[in-house]
Amino acid sequence: MQQNQTHYIDLFRGLCLMNAQNKNQFKRGKPLMIAGTIRTNVDTETVRAMKTVWPVKNALNKADDAWRRTLKSAGLRPKQLNTYGSQLRVAWDEGHHDVWCSRKQDGTSAVDAIPDDVELSYKSGQYNSAGLEFQVNAQLPLDGTLVQWGASPASGPTVYNVPAFNDTRAAVPLSGSVDVQDKYFTVYGAVGTVGTDILSILDTYLDSRINETRVEDTDMDDIPTSDNDFVMMLAPGEEVADDVIENVREEGRWRPYTTDSALTSTEVVTSGANVSGQDTPFVAPLGLLKWDPSTPTSRLVIDIIAIGEM
Repeated sequence: MQQNQTHYIDLFRGLCLMNAQNKNQFKRGKPLMIAGTIRTNVDTETVRAMKTVWPVKNALNKADDAWRRTLKSAGLRPKQLNTYGSQLRVAWDEGHHDVWCSRKQDGTSAVDAIPDDVELSYKSGQYNSAGLEFQVNAQLPLDGTLVQWGASPASGPTVYNVPAFNDTRAAVPLSGSVDVQDKYFTVYGAVGTVGTDILSILDTYLDSRINETRVEDTDMDDIPTSDNDFVMMLAPGEEVADDVIENVREEGRWRPYTTDSALTSTEVVTSGANVSGQDTPFVAPLGLLKWDPSTPTSRLVIDIIAIGEM
């Protein structure tokens, strides 16, 4: 365990590695979530998950719809996609994308965590045009000199390193141009501050609906006119009807909460509020968790109880 390094956890990837069976964050275009329990051996650590609120679900649905539309525009059908790339798979944030399927050895960078007791890599038995065997890595130990993606080591390549899982790329048409830019899907990140190769799903979704979700409700039913027969029949008197209608125009107009709250994750295990060794129930949309271990001996034990749609 690497102390004081953020650990990104994709439980669906963990299930795939443990059970030798494909597991995805989405099923037929719908985002999935995992329910289970978490047990830590240190009671001062925090584990975070995405919030189970409607802006998150809608944003994930829209991301999948947009991705599939670009596939359709390219003339691709779902059956033509590779088995392990047939469903959208996204990272937590840009930091997660930067360490995707890897563990840097500098002692400071984040870790893309996988379960204990699984193979970190295997040789595929297939070779590229240079005669290098493809080595598939669930977690590649990057040290900047001896090991890296692609031909490795740099001084005298013997294998060609590829990730076991892929952070799905979006082909985004550029405004006013015929060009397209590849962007990697992440859940979190602010539009304009993340890298140009990152598509942050939540902020992009809310930005696309800014007039509807960040200002006020615009989908309210029309109020009947003041001389509507039923209004006049049920009102105590005509002089009251006008006041009632004026009131209902104003009451309940404003959403009590801000959709911007969906841009932050929630604590499923709270530091200081959890007893070491205690099972704590949790729900994790897309099976994504973020954990910050505080000691070299920190451990996280996760039992998965159920998988379902958001």
